[in-house]
Amino acid sequence: MSKLVENFAAQYRRPFNVEICGNLTGESDDAVTQTMARLVRAGRAREIEPGVWQATQTHRIVNTNSVNGIRWTYRVSVGAKVIEVLSQKRVESVRDLGQHLSVSRQYAYMYLEALASLGAVTWTGSRYIGTGQDDLTLLGCVIEKGILARLKREAT
Repeated sequence: MSKLVENFAAQYRRPFNVEICGNLTGESDDAVTQTMARLVRAGRAREIEPGVWQATQTHRIVNTNSVNGIRWTYRVSVGAKVIEVLSQKRVESVRDLGQHLSVSRQYAYMYLEALASLGAVTWTGSRYIGTGQDDLTLLGCVIEKGILARLKREAT
């Protein structure tokens, strides 16, 4: 459904209702209600009272990093999705990856950098590819800043 509502629910630390979520994401009340019902069924949110929700912490991975003072949480499922997209499509830039995932380029960059730091992603000289490393449980533990630029330099 709505990725904006999912991201909002995962990041918003206080209980919220349809009006708050709709105002902050720009989504319709129906889209918010449907998405939140799906998240409740999946166990990623809980309904505190009728029409008031709060995200649960069970779907998160404990690996966090601070990026420009903002705490960033990496999810293994998103890392696996990035690798899946890299194996199915030709991704030549971070913008391409963001478009294929329907997320911002900054979001795509954070995951690509974390995966490259693990050795799960590399640059072939013309595109990004997955290296076949399957263990993504360490995603976000160690981030090597500038690794994407270094990979591009080394490939030429």
